[in-house]
Amino acid sequence: MVLHRGQVRAAGPLSDLMRTRGFRYQVDVSDVGKALAILRSIAGVTAEPGTIKDSITVTSETDMGRTINHALVSAGVGVDQLMRTQRGLEDVYIELTGVSAGSPLSEPGVTEVAP
Repeated sequence: MVLHRGQVRAAGPLSDLMRTRGFRYQVDVSDVGKALAILRSIAGVTAEPGTIKDSITVTSETDMGRTINHALVSAGVGVDQLMRTQRGLEDVYIELTGVSAGSPLSEPGVTEVAP
């Protein structure tokens, strides 16, 4: 069960909650800025800076690994590693609650006190 601010956001076996659609990749590159621009121009691909230096997180609905690698290498961006990854529990929580990565998972509500 996933709770956020006292509300049930999802319930069921962990295996069901962890099921994911699409593909997710971690790509380690020589030039993150150039790689992001290239990958964001590919239809069906979402690319964001990764959590590790010189890495990018890429998601797509279909298997785009070869397309990603080809686009980067053809444009002169060095690809040190392209690895398909899986979501973790934190990723599932963020997706279900809308909390952004790195932010406090919940903030206390404001309580007004009557005079």
